[in-house]
Amino acid sequence: MYCDTLYEGWLAWSGTLTAYKPPHESKSTFEWEPSSAEAVSCLREVTVDADFWKKLSGHFAEENHENVVVQDHISCVKSICKYDPILW
Repeated sequence: MYCDTLYEGWLAWSGTLTAYKPPHESKSTFEWEPSSAEAVSCLREVTVDADFWKKLSGHFAEENHENVVVQDHISCVKSICKYDPILW
């Protein structure tokens, strides 16, 4: 289960908490349109390659002038993994 928001002061929490189940381990989260099959296949082929992730993390490290993690980088990786759990 995943919880997007953690509240301080758990003693005063309401009686419910919104949480989410992880995606299926081997099925895609979405039903892709047949016309998208080639693009999805191409994306899958690139992103299952460990070298892709090494290059991407190197790029993120070079382009960052901040002392903290850039939200855009996290969102990019999260989006890739969210749309096709087969990738991870």
